[in-house]
Amino acid sequence: MKNTINPVLNLIKDNVSDETEQRKAVEEVVTKTMLICTMLFNAAKNHYEKINPRIKSKFLQDYVNKGFIIKDTLYMLGDEVYALFGESYSKLAVDAWKLGVTVHVQLFGNFKDKDAHANKILMYYEKISKYDPSFERPKLKKGLFGHY
Repeated sequence: MKNTINPVLNLIKDNVSDETEQRKAVEEVVTKTMLICTMLFNAAKNHYEKINPRIKSKFLQDYVNKGFIIKDTLYMLGDEVYALFGESYSKLAVDAWKLGVTVHVQLFGNFKDKDAHANKILMYYEKISKYDPSFERPKLKKGLFGHY
C-alpha cells in the first residue's frame, strides 16, 4: 500500500483538472488509506494481545514490524499530500500525520533506539502543531524518570 501512495496521488494531480473533483479524489485516497491503516493496526494489536502470555514475547517483533510499516505509511501519506498539493490540503496531511503519531506512540515502548523514534514523533508533532495548535504533545518516557 505504501508504494502506491505517490503514484496514485500523482495520477490525480496530473489527470483531474477540476479542483473540486481533485480535492474529492485526494480526500477519498487519504480517508480510505487511513481507514485501512487503522484496521490493519487494530488487527495486529488485537491478535498480539490475545496471544498466550507464556509465548507472547516470541510474537512482539512481528507486531512491532506491522505497526512500524503502518506508521510509516501514514507519515508518507501526509508528506506526499502536502508535497504534491500544498498548503490548501494541509488538513488532510495533518490528519494522516496525527494517526501516524498515534500509532508510533503506541509502539514507542517497544523500540530499542528510543531517541531516534522520539525525534521522529516530535518532528511530526511540530508539523501538526503548526496547523493544529491544540494537538497535545505526545508523552514519551525516556526511562524510569526522564521524558522527551
